[in-house]
Amino acid sequence: RVWIGTNGGKVASWLDRNGLHQLNLMAGTDSVVIKDILEDSRGNIWFATRAGLNKFDGHSFTLFDLPKLQKGIAHEVGRYFVTSLAEDQQNRMWIGTLTGLFVYDLTEDTIDVFEWNEKDTTSLSNNLVEFVVVDKSNNIWVGNQNGLNKYNAEKKNFVRFLHSPIDY
Repeated sequence: RVWIGTNGGKVASWLDRNGLHQLNLMAGTDSVVIKDILEDSRGNIWFATRAGLNKFDGHSFTLFDLPKLQKGIAHEVGRYFVTSLAEDQQNRMWIGTLTGLFVYDLTEDTIDVFEWNEKDTTSLSNNLVEFVVVDKSNNIWVGNQNGLNKYNAEKKNFVRFLHSPIDY
């Protein structure tokens, strides 16, 4: 299926062999802006919105609560603004937000958090996650304001590919 979100219409559409279908989100989500849509390996549909992460199981919507961060009100608000979603081959959903990266294990029902740490060059290069992509080799790529980050699964950290102002 190909999913299509709206920027204000509270409607998600999908295209399959049988044509174009629509799902009314009026009762299911708190935001009118859909940033990303993911259909996971279990058939659930996840909506990344400015007001949080919503799961549709085919019958009803659930607001998925991401863990609270200990960094103040700006981080509290930013964790609700979900920017990007991706699922890897280990059934983990990578959730990009304005305040970092959350990894939800769909099998174990656990959540890990990755954040920028100015003293650790193997942390994310910035907390404002613009996108998360899983490639054909199951590499996790995270784009943010400072560049590109590749997840190192063995070490559970990141390799940074930073842009330089002189590149412009």
